[in-house]
Amino acid sequence: MQIGASIKEYPSSGHELDVLAVTPDGVSIYVEIIWSDSRTHFLKDLNMLHESDADVKVAVVSPSILAKEEYKRDFLKAVIAQRRAGRLILDDFVDGKKVLETPGYFEGQVIPHIVQLIAQLRESKKMPQTWLRAQGIRVEIPKPAEVEEELLSNLLPVLALPEDVWSTATKVRDAYDIFVRAGRSVAIPPFVLKNRRLYTFAPLDDEANQTLVSIFGPLNELQCENVKDWRTQLDKRNLLVQLLNLALKDYCKRELGLRYDRRRDRFIFGGDNSTDRVVKWKPGARIASRKVVKCLYDVAGRPKFWRHYSAECKFLTIGEELFLLLQPGLTFTKDGRTPLESTNISRLSTRWMHNQYNSSYLYYFRFWAAQLSKQGDAISITTGGPRMEVSVEPATCEMRVGLPDDSISVDRMFERVPELFEEPVGEIGLTYPSEDELQEFSEEEA
Repeated sequence: MQIGASIKEYPSSGHELDVLAVTPDGVSIYVEIIWSDSRTHFLKDLNMLHESDADVKVAVVSPSILAKEEYKRDFLKAVIAQRRAGRLILDDFVDGKKVLETPGYFEGQVIPHIVQLIAQLRESKKMPQTWLRAQGIRVEIPKPAEVEEELLSNLLPVLALPEDVWSTATKVRDAYDIFVRAGRSVAIPPFVLKNRRLYTFAPLDDEANQTLVSIFGPLNELQCENVKDWRTQLDKRNLLVQLLNLALKDYCKRELGLRYDRRRDRFIFGGDNSTDRVVKWKPGARIASRKVVKCLYDVAGRPKFWRHYSAECKFLTIGEELFLLLQPGLTFTKDGRTPLESTNISRLSTRWMHNQYNSSYLYYFRFWAAQLSKQGDAISITTGGPRMEVSVEPATCEMRVGLPDDSISVDRMFERVPELFEEPVGEIGLTYPSEDELQEFSEEEA
């Protein structure tokens, strides 16, 4: 190559790039090859280009992508964003067909533009620091601005737990046998079988629970242990988290009517294969409605698949502290119950949610926290013993560095979310597939 660069596979920003050339003075040139014209693949490759930390970037595309004006507009937006971030990028697609079929095309038509971009980089004195240091040039390391900022997490702090964990020796080895013994007349609290003992939050010494004791194990083998002690021991802490997650699943299914997707470890709003399902909630001063289950139809008016609100909810520990992790998302079914193939779920999720940003994610996070709490002040979950309480406000942390004029207080952020999305019914940060994409999807699913 005329620019004297070596070309090799090279990791960048956690991805494996298509081609990356590095000049002797340390300028990295990234060539992203985008050949599939499906929107999902195009957006994925465009995101790879956007996230790369290379100094100069080039996109080589197929003729079918060149023919789509929509993709050209998307690429132009990416070019503008990259230049604002100080990255140099060739401002037009490179025709991959000409690169393959026309001798000398890349050397004669593309490399001169790359050389110009490298010259701009050198003139701007934004050369890689490793090269500058090798030349004996002193490099001033900029210090971040001192900004006090409060960051939100997707963790809800646990406020209160049952004080005790009860256990008894048992000969039962399979949880299913417990339910068989109990039949339908006895409500079984969450429990865990481990080391020939059965653990539960239910107070087994209570007369009201003697039926449970007869099912679980002998009365003279009862033990009561303090939850505070469990939180300081790793093995007991893991067992505690397991019990809490079982209680959460039981609560979500019995009291909230949510379905549990065991394969993907998440809860979803279920559909009945007949109508969309709408849930009302109050994010601010107004009552809003969300279509938590929606059927998508083709041009002939026939149902193609269903879109469901979903969330990964599970307890975890950070040190000795307990939190409820809450990650909103979407899932898709064929008929309101039967999940689509994983590949199609991934495609649809990417298509639907690629426009989601922090504000819309926060909106759905708050929506799910409101559903779990039955729109109350806290999430109160049955355990078989005393109820546990979980905050509906996310855990926060304080930062003392950041970008000037680019922070917002937590209180103001919560105020702004309802302002940003004032429509009473709609989808926030979600993009519906076009009719052509629906048709393409239905053909592949068939």
